[in-house]
Amino acid sequence: MAAIGVVERLGAAVPRDAVLADADGSRTTLAALAGKPVLLSFNYTSCPKLCGLQLSALARGLRDLGWAGDRFTVVTPRHRPRGEAPELRRYEQEMVRQAGGALRVDEAWKFVLAAKEDVDALADAVGFRYRFDPSPESSRTRRRSSC
Repeated sequence: MAAIGVVERLGAAVPRDAVLADADGSRTTLAALAGKPVLLSFNYTSCPKLCGLQLSALARGLRDLGWAGDRFTVVTPRHRPRGEAPELRRYEQEMVRQAGGALRVDEAWKFVLAAKEDVDALADAVGFRYRFDPSPESSRTRRRSSC
């Protein structure tokens, strides 16, 4: 548990040059998303527990706020695993649906893949500490998960 948590880092700069790719392979950076605020939401799409709950709650909260893809961008970065781009797109579509399903929501909520070093640098910059649980129980649960 000591390896996970949140450290408040108000005013800290984030690495704006981290390379991010969507499920279709289109590449961008945080710098390219400049122009409106960016909300970072760190989640594994194959996480069988907290990540799915947190993302669903975020989607419902965005819908309840009337967010239509305006005012800010949501970016959900994750490590670049092999062969998981189709899973990422399915998960993105489900979260967009839960958030209200508007076209601009689909455009403004970006589920992206990045190198581990880039995700780690982003997470560190905003004070988000996490660790991957490689235990066999975690893997079995993850394979059965619908995430």
